[in-house]
Amino acid sequence: MPPQILIVDDEAAVRELLSLFLRRRGFGVATALNANGALELLDSCQFQLVILDANLEAESGLELLRVVKRRHAQLPVIIFSGNLDADLPATALAAGANGFMHKTSSLHELFTEVCRHIPG
Repeated sequence: MPPQILIVDDEAAVRELLSLFLRRRGFGVATALNANGALELLDSCQFQLVILDANLEAESGLELLRVVKRRHAQLPVIIFSGNLDADLPATALAAGANGFMHKTSSLHELFTEVCRHIPG
């Protein structure tokens, strides 16, 4: 079974693009558009990595990060954000994120970050 990745983002286009990209590289992918959906999937499936938007619609991705880390302390989480606030990467890492990527980064850079957390 390929490594499983959960993508949590409220933008359908982002979920679809990342899903397609990662599936073509041999990963299993599930997606959620909000915290409730993400937590349901995390409780029912085993993932090797979560890619989480920092700013979900009407929800804080960083608060979801804290919940995920309380429930699944060893599960790596990459915060993936379109927010260009210079303090956000440090805030995300302090909240328990294992990595941080801007949505403006290339898919190649994201793939490199994914591989850093899921040894091949």
